[in-house]
Amino acid sequence: MRPRYAQALPPTAGARLQLVCGWTLASKERKARALASNHSIAPNPRILEPVGRRWPPLEPPYIDCLTQSAFYVKVPMATAVASITLDIPAGDFRLPATDGGTYSLHDVAGKNGTVIVFICNHCPYVLAVIDRLVADARVLMAEGIGFAAICANDAAAYPDDSFANMRRFAEEHAFPFSYLHDESQTVARAYDAVCTPDFFGYDRDGRLKYRGRLDEGRTTPPKPGARRELVEAMREIARTGHAPDGQVASIGCSIKWKTADV
Repeated sequence: MRPRYAQALPPTAGARLQLVCGWTLASKERKARALASNHSIAPNPRILEPVGRRWPPLEPPYIDCLTQSAFYVKVPMATAVASITLDIPAGDFRLPATDGGTYSLHDVAGKNGTVIVFICNHCPYVLAVIDRLVADARVLMAEGIGFAAICANDAAAYPDDSFANMRRFAEEHAFPFSYLHDESQTVARAYDAVCTPDFFGYDRDGRLKYRGRLDEGRTTPPKPGARRELVEAMREIARTGHAPDGQVASIGCSIKWKTADV
């Protein structure tokens, strides 16, 4: 059931208002957290009612209105990888990790290939896939494919992506791989990273063979029986050395660059 004032919701720059229906009251907070961000969400979010033609400010935790049957969350506009150039070499790096170590590309590479993925702690696209990402990373790592995640977001503007919160995020989701902090954003720029998540799959010689997505899920889970596209692609690369056909670019929140003109 749509709230009677749903059509009157104001436009929001850089975001869209998404109606989410059909969950029980007990699950709404969890769903909002998964879809929106990992900001602290009040136990009883208030209903936002218009006052004349004026609306209350829309602030984190991004819950815009809540009724017994539906609520809105403010979801950042998606950014997709616009073009894919394969067979370029992986850029080297040396970055601090949440486990206290410092790692280079050589340190995280696997004998059968390597996956580097740019993520962050707050993006709804990352939050929606993170548990599947961790599960698929475990599968690939067991097959000799290295795996590492990098957060390059501007933590001054987005405190949820601070190094301290990276540690918390890695612990909460039991990362089996290194979670690296690219504070200067030098590595993200060298890799031409675009969004979170953004996957780079390399063969055993360090040449880019995959720039696709994890699977067909975005902010909702994939359909039952959906292909595990990253796993399948990296297995093919490890077996043949060839780039898989039909790669579908990843989509997510934009990298939060430190300069306004990027």
